[in-house]
Amino acid sequence: VTALMIAAIQGHPAVVLRLLRAGADAKARSADGRSALQIAKEEAAKVLATADAASAHETDHAGCVRALTEHASAMREAEAAEKAAEKALEAKGRREQREREEAAAAREREQAARQREAERAAYEARRAADAAALEEQRRAIAAEAEAKLAAERAAAEETLRAREAERRAAEEAQREEQRAAAAVRKAAQAEAERREKEAADRRAEEEKAKRIAKAAEKKAARKEGKAKNKEAKKAPPAFKLEEERRAKAAAEVRAQEERAAQLAAEQESARRAEREAAELAGAAERAALREDAELAEALRRSEVDAEEALARRVSRCEEAVSSESTGGGGDLQRRVDRMEASLGAATEGSLEERVSAIERLIEPEAAEAAEQHLPVTEPLAAVSLADAGLDTGRPAAPESTMGGETSCIICFERPKSHLAVPCSHLCVCGPCSE
Repeated sequence: VTALMIAAIQGHPAVVLRLLRAGADAKARSADGRSALQIAKEEAAKVLATADAASAHETDHAGCVRALTEHASAMREAEAAEKAAEKALEAKGRREQREREEAAAAREREQAARQREAERAAYEARRAADAAALEEQRRAIAAEAEAKLAAERAAAEETLRAREAERRAAEEAQREEQRAAAAVRKAAQAEAERREKEAADRRAEEEKAKRIAKAAEKKAARKEGKAKNKEAKKAPPAFKLEEERRAKAAAEVRAQEERAAQLAAEQESARRAEREAAELAGAAERAALREDAELAEALRRSEVDAEEALARRVSRCEEAVSSESTGGGGDLQRRVDRMEASLGAATEGSLEERVSAIERLIEPEAAEAAEQHLPVTEPLAAVSLADAGLDTGRPAAPESTMGGETSCIICFERPKSHLAVPCSHLCVCGPCSE
């Protein structure tokens, strides 16, 4: 059991708040598995269930419940904020890791680009060297070819004249072929023009069909618009519908206000009934205390009367034994001891039994008569005042301890909707039952 649990049991909200601010663990559990908040709720329900006005005034278990509930809410909010901060840190770490990875990738790309650039430069250098070598070889080959061409040019000129004659014959044959190809192209162009004309005619027919279809669609749309206008004219005006909607909304608002006012009146009447019940319970308790005092006084008087009767019997026995009495003075125990010593008869038992034995020894008939006149003390039966038909003014158990559609017995604000732990009655609201 922690100090916070003890403060909750005794109903000291100030101590509970000071312990919570000092860092007391509100989630700690007792040996039976209860937390400080559960203990405070159970104690509050016990106090209200017993209708003990004095203890309820000295302690404030409802304040303890509110303090622990607010602390639990604050702790949940702090945990949520801490989790959000942890998530933010994790997101920041992931973002920084991603940035580092991107930077490393950029460095790798830059290094790869530099490597490719170096390889390209080396390749260009090799190509330049190869090109220079090839140019040198070309020049050498060109010189050799020039020498050969100079030797072959004379033979080529002769061959050229022969080829010139052959060329003229070939050109004439080519011109003939060109004339034939021009005739073929002309025929093909005429065929293409005919086909293009046929395609243009088909496109014109398609455009005409499209225009006819569009005109039909426009006509159908106009007919549909006219039909919609007719239906709109038949429908009720929009402003009338808006007025009806506003009237319905105003009626709903008035109904809600009336329900709220009725609920407030019911809660106020319930609180007033609870106050009256508490006052009646206090008056009934005071009346019960007075009755208990009167009963104790009556018992005390009956004991005094029995002792006086026993003293009178002892005096009569003393008169019969020694013809003289002590006049009722002295201790009864010593007086009985003296009579037993003078009679020589020692008995065991209570003082009354010993006096009865002495009376039987002295005069049996008188002892029987005395026993018949003694008051009979029988154990009294335990009968309640209600069973005896007496009106003590004490009311029945108040509504707040038996459930019903009244206010919560802890916060006295919200309606009751949950069961209490000690009595299993519907007497607390949802937040106070947590």
